[in-house]
Amino acid sequence: MNTMKSTAVILVLAGVLYGVYTALNKQESPPPPGMTAKDVEDLAPPAIDFSSGSASGPTSHLPAPPTTLTPPSTESPASELHSTTAPAAGSKADSLYAPRRRDAQPSTSPPASSDAASASFNQQSSFESPAADASRTSLSAFSLRRDLATAEQQIQESKLRAALATLSPYYSQSDLSAEDRAQLVAWLDALAAKVIYSREHLLDSPYQVRGSETLFDIAERCHVPAELLQNINGVSDPRVLLPNTTLKLVPGPLRAEVNISTSELTVYLGDLYAGRFPFTLGNEPPPPGDFEVKDRQPERTYYSADGRTIAANDPTNPYGQCWIDLGASACIHGSPLSPAPGAPALGCISLSPQDARDVYSILSRGSRVVIKR
Repeated sequence: MNTMKSTAVILVLAGVLYGVYTALNKQESPPPPGMTAKDVEDLAPPAIDFSSGSASGPTSHLPAPPTTLTPPSTESPASELHSTTAPAAGSKADSLYAPRRRDAQPSTSPPASSDAASASFNQQSSFESPAADASRTSLSAFSLRRDLATAEQQIQESKLRAALATLSPYYSQSDLSAEDRAQLVAWLDALAAKVIYSREHLLDSPYQVRGSETLFDIAERCHVPAELLQNINGVSDPRVLLPNTTLKLVPGPLRAEVNISTSELTVYLGDLYAGRFPFTLGNEPPPPGDFEVKDRQPERTYYSADGRTIAANDPTNPYGQCWIDLGASACIHGSPLSPAPGAPALGCISLSPQDARDVYSILSRGSRVVIKR
């Protein structure tokens, strides 16, 4: 019996030893024709670290505006009506324009302006399926990232106008995500402030005053209000210019788009984005369509539909201190300096007092204004 057990153990050990010998002396199979052993090894699946993944998938992270062009980020209280971001006529500040912030929901009184360059959110179209909208958003985000990289390179090469031209078309795209749009607006506001409203000659060659010409003469040839050139160049009296004085010119006219759905007025210099302003609709909303500036008055008597009259210098005048006539009972204007508590908004397209002064200095007679819903 013991002899049989011993024989069985010896056979098992012999089998194990034979298997080890065979494994150690087995030759590897040659690689397929046209491939090396390393090629075969590289076919192995890559190691993927899932620890840093997100259940919601990747998100787009666009680069921030360059440090030298980053607009201020301090927000003023939402209740603040009087904006102090733009210098008064004759100011020595480097830039007239300051980025605007639009409140998420329009109020019954003119919204506050702010130095913050924050997002302007767009609503998703109800005529598109979520899948189609996601596809478009993905394509727009990819295109925006590509052109932001292009704009950054242009800025490094001191081609600021070209950078503004690269990014301006994206402002009218409604399929950008809130995050992407916030980044875009920050870039656009900073570039517009530098290219259009600073004293740097980034739009045209420096201009030297000739003879006895006034700022009104020069502004008329540029098709812009004299106030715009006065504010940019820090001219104290537009009627008096010393010969050979160097000025920055803005070749106009500028135009505006009024979006009723977003309560935002956007201005453009040709195809260049030139700023945005929130507004409130009054009790006489304008019809959609194409308009042009017919008249401009710093003060305007208000005549209501029921026959009431509010004098131009009355602090409760709905037009405030700026009135821009578009014809066809449409107009852009300021807001009361002393609004009556709880009173409904009167007028047409109502801007805050400071925003109204800025838009008044931007749009000239003949400027095109498109109103859309």
